[in-house]
Amino acid sequence: GDAKGAEQLLAKLLAKNPNDKELHLLNWKIKRWQNKPKEALNEFKWLMANHAVTPAMLTDSVNDATALYLYQDANDIYAYKAQNRQLKGNGFAKWMQTNEFIGNAKQELNNINRFEQINGKSALSQYWKAKVLHDTGNLKDLKALWPSYKGPKEEKDLLWFARAFWLEDDFKTALSILKNK
Repeated sequence: GDAKGAEQLLAKLLAKNPNDKELHLLNWKIKRWQNKPKEALNEFKWLMANHAVTPAMLTDSVNDATALYLYQDANDIYAYKAQNRQLKGNGFAKWMQTNEFIGNAKQELNNINRFEQINGKSALSQYWKAKVLHDTGNLKDLKALWPSYKGPKEEKDLLWFARAFWLEDDFKTALSILKNK
């Protein structure tokens, strides 16, 4: 019942045993229970760095980070999940949306490439790679992606590629891309 007393005791124990995973886990739980999500996230980062997290903890913490607009923290959690093959369902799309909120296209492309190295190319990862290259105006890399592109080939997607070739006066390739629908 005495949350403040427990928090103070835990702080003293952590000062004496800074590498104790169980104490850090307990501290994370207390911070979440006391509705201190920023402090809980700081504790969670330590737990994540020390491989002491569960899938449920990952989900709770990424939701906390996103709710607090701490997109870099959310990104780090998604990257951890991807590294450990725990990115399921719409997790990849949420990760990429988080990257868009951060606004660092280079980081986003690095995350996509790392994901593809671990999990292989997927239609979704290829779509996001093409989207980032298109959105950032990186026509050179977008054109280079086309021959091996395994993503969706809806009209919008094909227009990204066709435009990249068209703007460099390669009309034949641009038209052939549009015929892929």
